[in-house]
Amino acid sequence: MIPSAWVQLDNLPINSNGKVDKKALPETNLDDNSDREFVAPESEIELQMAEIWKGLLNIEQITVHYNFFDLGGHSLMALLIISAMRKQLYTEIEIIELLNHPNIFELSRIIEANSELELNHQKVDLLSV
Repeated sequence: MIPSAWVQLDNLPINSNGKVDKKALPETNLDDNSDREFVAPESEIELQMAEIWKGLLNIEQITVHYNFFDLGGHSLMALLIISAMRKQLYTEIEIIELLNHPNIFELSRIIEANSELELNHQKVDLLSV
């Protein structure tokens, strides 16, 4: 529970009861990832992952560099993402991979590397028969 940004105010707005008036606090735009350049999904894996993320996170547009947690993702949502990837991409990925690599670009590279490793392993099995 570490804040992703700080907003400095000269003073807090107070309501008639003497409490902080949360509605009068300035709007922040901290989680829109607007400081990042838009990079569209390119590979088939990136495209499929983007569709999964957009559907589960309820967002319209996604770049491959958006951080899962900045988009509103959390541990339960991570499990849903992993499950959807398992069903749609036919891949097995550990939740720790999503936690350590929380964007589509990095995750897709891991999936591609695992797929190549698995394919090479199958070739070795076929040669040894």
